[in-house]
Amino acid sequence: MDTVNSESSDLALSSSSSSSPRSSESPTLALSSTTTTKPAAKSRPAPMSNQDGAAPRKQPRSDMTPQAPSPNTASAIPRISPERDDFTDGDHKRLDESIMDGLSAFREFNQEPKLSILLSLLTNMDKRLVILGVGEAKELLKREPSMVEMLRNAWQAGSFKEVRQLEILWPVLL
Repeated sequence: MDTVNSESSDLALSSSSSSSPRSSESPTLALSSTTTTKPAAKSRPAPMSNQDGAAPRKQPRSDMTPQAPSPNTASAIPRISPERDDFTDGDHKRLDESIMDGLSAFREFNQEPKLSILLSLLTNMDKRLVILGVGEAKELLKREPSMVEMLRNAWQAGSFKEVRQLEILWPVLL
């Protein structure tokens, strides 16, 4: 039985290439996919125990299984000192309102904007921060996965003060 991955399959119409042309024959549908059926693997006996004598456990492959950021990792990202953030709570609130107004259509349809766009907008609206384009924001979110959950929480709360205070978004002081 063939397995088809709907996300990466390509549909292609191909005509039959037999030696006798058949004008009434309709084109056939061929599926090209990155997921293919492998022949059955040769069975081998499962290990009965690990080196410590315990029953073997399946370990997730970190190169294959994306790890969800733990809730405590967001607090591990260094923040700027309170002295460096010279904005009042009112200043932060005004910026938050501007961001939420700019993305109000997402709220109306109960949707979340792309986080790279949200981060880019956030850095472009606060001139104290390093300005990130959408591509740069996307790369930063890949490098710092704990920021993803932080941005989601900020979007839901409508308050981005904690995100703005992340040291990684500030210019380096020499």
